[in-house]
Amino acid sequence: MVEAKMTDQLKLKIENSESWIIRNSDRINDLADRSYLQNPYFSSAWLQSWWKRVDGLKTPVLLIVENEKRELVGFWPFLERKGILKSKGLWPYVFDEANYFHPLAERDAITHLMDGLQGILKRYTFAWVPLMRKKFWEEFVENKVSGGKLLNITRTPRHTFLIDYAPQGFEEFWSQKMGSKSRKSFRYDQRALAEQGEVEFECWETFEDVR
Repeated sequence: MVEAKMTDQLKLKIENSESWIIRNSDRINDLADRSYLQNPYFSSAWLQSWWKRVDGLKTPVLLIVENEKRELVGFWPFLERKGILKSKGLWPYVFDEANYFHPLAERDAITHLMDGLQGILKRYTFAWVPLMRKKFWEEFVENKVSGGKLLNITRTPRHTFLIDYAPQGFEEFWSQKMGSKSRKSFRYDQRALAEQGEVEFECWETFEDVR
């Protein structure tokens, strides 16, 4: 664990053990209820389940902010991942199974988390946060990094189209989008799924449903 100095009665520290999440499960979930921006992917249950199933070498880098009462007011979990040529980078803790990666935090704690992230970038080649909400970027990140001498944090906006309008039928559309190998693999998956029994589809729409 690495601790930073006290600032405005808030203390930043960095933990490098997944067991911290287990020990502080209730605190994480309590913070989630009052977080400035909601993020169900950083709930304790989701983080623990993901950790058990992800492959490869990984080291947690947990940015934590507590107030003078030792209450958890900020939490931003990352992973240290090895890159090419012995480089190291920071990835979001649930990088392959989440739709956004902004922290769980009370509003006043977010600047401390940003300071912590910017500080530890001296040890890493990059911090990969591909799905940062525009609101989070504009309020807390953009101004902080725009005047920096070193390009430690940058953002490349992308457009994601959820609906693709096409005049042709579905089978023609499917053939254009998927290669022959992908279609063959999909047929294998269909047969394997059919052998497991009936499939039930559920539609979850609200934040409470997803949690």
